[in-house]
Amino acid sequence: MEGWLKNVEKTTEEANNFTQSFVQTTAVVATEAIQTRDLPDKRMWKGKDVGHLYPLLEVMSRNGIDFTVTSGYRPGSKTASNKRSWHSLGMAVDIKPAGTETWESLKRKIVSTPEVLNYFKENKLGIYDETTREVLAKTGGSGLHFHIGPDNVAILGLQEIEREYRNDILKKESSDEYPDWFGGVSFATFDTYREIGTGNQQIPFK
Repeated sequence: MEGWLKNVEKTTEEANNFTQSFVQTTAVVATEAIQTRDLPDKRMWKGKDVGHLYPLLEVMSRNGIDFTVTSGYRPGSKTASNKRSWHSLGMAVDIKPAGTETWESLKRKIVSTPEVLNYFKENKLGIYDETTREVLAKTGGSGLHFHIGPDNVAILGLQEIEREYRNDILKKESSDEYPDWFGGVSFATFDTYREIGTGNQQIPFK
């Protein structure tokens, strides 16, 4: 009986090892397939090889977004955690503002321009804000930039930029409805005064 159990345990262990090895091999083959996928012929952006992201940069430029590419396709490059970088696959670029653009205007134009934002979403791309020394210390970046790529952290970064933009729009709409010239009173007080002005409410006298 004990011998039978040992054989079962050995068989189970071998099966698990095979499964794990198969999964690892499949992952490696899939990654290598992506890496060796032919890069497009048209991929040079003002002297920088930007790999597969040339069409995105074209859409951004066409919509009046002024930027400089600081890094693009980097064969063999790795992340700070020694993992294969999306730059090594031609699937990431780093940009910074150019001309009269600022970091803030770059973000806002990207999320407020439908064609640009749609391209990001349809191609599962995002923005990782690497404009602070703290972030650069974690990523190993050499200069301030926006990293554009399919990284999870970049996808989440784009979602955060969208949220900030929507919140600012809501604040602006609120300030338009309740103007500053009314002395900075609360919205509820302003509504009361507005009703008084239309004759629908009377001021309570003591």
